[in-house]
Amino acid sequence: ALAALARVAPNDVSRQQGAADVLNVLANEALSRQWDGFGSQSISNIFWAVAVMGAAGSHQPESAKWVEDASKLLMRSNTMPFAHYRPQELSNVLWAVAALSAQSIELTTSISEDIACRCPSVFRPQEVANVAWACATLRKDLDQRFFQAVVRRITAYAPRDLANITWAAATLRLSGFP
Repeated sequence: ALAALARVAPNDVSRQQGAADVLNVLANEALSRQWDGFGSQSISNIFWAVAVMGAAGSHQPESAKWVEDASKLLMRSNTMPFAHYRPQELSNVLWAVAALSAQSIELTTSISEDIACRCPSVFRPQEVANVAWACATLRKDLDQRFFQAVVRRITAYAPRDLANITWAAATLRLSGFP
């Protein structure tokens, strides 16, 4: 349902506003429940939907504030630790924070540290590219091991993924990256 709301035609202003209003109610309800009972996929889907709606129109400031508040609450709550999130879920949350330029330092640090502990080879190429883009956009360093794992699997990446990863490496000023 959230994905359908987030994908409402961007040139249909009245439908966009209606979808944004519904999404706002749903996202705020998740916060009022303090993430209690929400699994990692539900959390990442909500972050993603809020970011898509915020990035698509005039809702960017409210969406960025929501992501910041949701991030703080997520870090304080007793929800599932990031080590139990699937790569796509981590990628979605990081992408949402970066897409809205939200200030969620504690959340991005925690996720970045979790990713550094995992070998990026468990991530699909697009997830690796999304994580690299998000971290570079947020100026959040990624462990050198992350990019070394990329190089080991270089033939698995589509041109767009390679371009995003190369941009991220350059933005983060990594040395030794081809």
